[in-house]
Amino acid sequence: MQKEIKVDNKNNTVSVSVKLNKRKLATSPITTLKTRDIVKILAEEGHKFSKTCIEECTLSNETANSPHKGIWVFPLAKKEAKKQKPPQKKAEKAKPRQQEAAKTSQPPVFANKSSDSKKSIDISATK
Repeated sequence: MQKEIKVDNKNNTVSVSVKLNKRKLATSPITTLKTRDIVKILAEEGHKFSKTCIEECTLSNETANSPHKGIWVFPLAKKEAKKQKPPQKKAEKAKPRQQEAAKTSQPPVFANKSSDSKKSIDISATK
């Protein structure tokens, strides 16, 4: 089997031409190619195309009268436009109340140890 893949960017198509070898003996394997087989070949080759076929055929080497040459034409996949990301919001500044609350939420300050060796809270440091 001989295959040739041509990508035509001007017409936005990809075409596959295939030629099957004739069978020499009755014991030679029978080869049949259909559109689904060509789709698999194109996918394995890494081509991006639409699966709707413009031109198609079926090939077989079963008899001498069956077609041994054929061409399949597929449209190229449309390139997706790059999606624009929405503009990022600016980081909001903390409101004055939140800033004041953050300042006042400090842990209480402990005064020096008293004579009974227990910590006491300095009331003047808290509101």
